[in-house]
Amino acid sequence: MKVFKAILTLLSVAVIAAFLDFENRLSWSFGGIALLFYFLCSAIHLLAHESGHYFGGVISGYSLLYLQLGALNIVVKNNKQTLFWKASLDGQCVMIPKDAAAVRYRAYNLGGIFINVLVVILSFLLLLCNSFWTSLLFIELLCVGCQKILVNSIPHKTNSIPNDAYIVKLLKKSAAIQKDYAMYLKLYGKLFMDEDISPQDFIYEREKSEDEDEMLYYNEIQDILSSLTSANN
Repeated sequence: MKVFKAILTLLSVAVIAAFLDFENRLSWSFGGIALLFYFLCSAIHLLAHESGHYFGGVISGYSLLYLQLGALNIVVKNNKQTLFWKASLDGQCVMIPKDAAAVRYRAYNLGGIFINVLVVILSFLLLLCNSFWTSLLFIELLCVGCQKILVNSIPHKTNSIPNDAYIVKLLKKSAAIQKDYAMYLKLYGKLFMDEDISPQDFIYEREKSEDEDEMLYYNEIQDILSSLTSANN
């Protein structure tokens, strides 16, 4: 996937350079401006993607735990929101489902992709302005958006961490995996908030499987509980 991401980035650079050349503005100065536009479009799609997860979670009945939009970080604890800033260009949206027995997962996990698609569609309106700058912004929103959509919609794992599409593909397999997923998020939420954890709350009957993917979240839960037990001893 790293190679695929690099290829997508090179394709975006090639498209932007071709547009500048077509407009007879291919130079270092316009290249620098195009680079600034690229960072702007990346920020727009980051905001759109994480907001999509948030709205998808709200629709699914999740409660917000942590939302990172670049340097802006929002933590919700005891129904109180805390905002703080830290130097970062990353994004993350962590929400906790209320019902582990019948967890709704599609809107939460795919919401980011849907909003990225919406931004790409809306960016076509920039062409109505019929100017070089709005056309450049459109091209870059389109390129960055396609990268974001493809990277998140093609199921894969990076350093053993599944992406949005992989999670949905995995959870579609069985209700048991969905329960594991919900319980894992609840446990992660307690860890994040430094709340007391009772291992008994996360012990439940689970049919074992030889498929590592099917046991992914269950094994994560057991590893966390084992670490906590070892630390307490």
